[in-house]
Amino acid sequence: MLNNLLARAAEDDNTCICFDYFDTLVTRTVKPEYTKQMASKLLSLACGGVVGAGELYGIRRKLEREMCEQRAAAGGELEFYLPEFAPRFLKKVRDGHQGFFRGWEPEKFTELLLDIELTVEKSTQHPLAEVVGVLRELNKREVKTAMISDFY
Repeated sequence: MLNNLLARAAEDDNTCICFDYFDTLVTRTVKPEYTKQMASKLLSLACGGVVGAGELYGIRRKLEREMCEQRAAAGGELEFYLPEFAPRFLKKVRDGHQGFFRGWEPEKFTELLLDIELTVEKSTQHPLAEVVGVLRELNKREVKTAMISDFY
C-alpha cells in the first residue's frame, strides 16, 4: 500500500492523498448504535435523571429516522446533522418533560450534546496502526494528505 501511494505522489507535486476516517484511519470497539446508547446514558445523567437513557435513546432514534427520511425525500443524502438535530431533539424531549434542561437555549444544549457525542466517540475509537505508519511516512516525505468524513 505505501509503495503504491509513494509512487503516485512522486509523479506529481500537487498530489494530495485522501483518507476516509472510519475503518481506514480508525476503528470502533463497539457498534455505532451502541455509541448512541452510551451518549443517551450520559445525557440522562447530565439532566439529573429527569429522563431515562432508554427513553432518550428511543426519542433520538425516531427523530434521526424522521430527519433522514425528510432529507432523502428532498433529494439530499440519507444523513442528519447534529446542529440541526440537537434543537429538535431538545424540543421533542421537552414536549414530554418540561424539566428537561429548563432554561437552556438550543445553542447551549447543542454544545453539550456535541461534547457528549465526542467523548463517547473518543472512548470507543482506536487508530489503525498500519495506517498510522503510512501517514508518518507520507508526512516525512512531505506528501500532502487530507481526511474526508461526514462525521459531525
